Amino acid sequence: MLGPMADRSLVLDFDGATISLGELLDRQVEALRAAHRGGRAAAAAVLRATGTRGSDEEVLGAPLTLEAARVAIARDHGYADWLEARGHADLVVDTRFEAAADAIQWGELTALRDLLDADPRLISMRSPFPHHAMLLHHVAANGIEVERQLQSPPNALILAAEHDRGEVVSFLLGQDPDLRVAEPFFGATARGAAAYFGHAEVVAMIEQRL
Repeated sequence: MLGPMADRSLVLDFDGATISLGELLDRQVEALRAAHRGGRAAAAAVLRATGTRGSDEEVLGAPLTLEAARVAIARDHGYADWLEARGHADLVVDTRFEAAADAIQWGELTALRDLLDADPRLISMRSPFPHHAMLLHHVAANGIEVERQLQSPPNALILAAEHDRGEVVSFLLGQDPDLRVAEPFFGATARGAAAYFGHAEVVAMIEQRL
């Protein structure tokens, strides 16, 4: 079984610049079911974090119905259930923003730089999901959605050493983001999120810009 830290089975690839939120959710549901069938630890982690009980072996050994996968994906994004999530199905999701968020969590600075060079508006864009996080919130926290948390080591020094997070933070700060902006889910600014998750280096870098 592949460990969650090396597991990209829940990371989507996109063809176009935008996608409806409903289509994105449907694709994530199918990705979760495929990861579950493949015995991926990331699937077990997402399911446990959204309400399923048991060890990896127990969760992956049990059937995963379409409805259960839908509930897990809805809760992963902060919705109460699938019905609430589907109520926002017509919202437009910028796939470049989602790709940038994934690049942050994987420490892929070149990919992130290319995305922001192509569209500088991404630095001030907010996620359409209930947390409405900006890119700097993603880098300050351990990831927002569960599958993105799995990509982030818990210690800031490990983060910087293994995933170039320090370089990512420096690059994003160089794009002149509004550091006063708080995400509405927890009311945290980028600095507040970094402090909460114990990323002292990130806190120091942000404070230099305040």
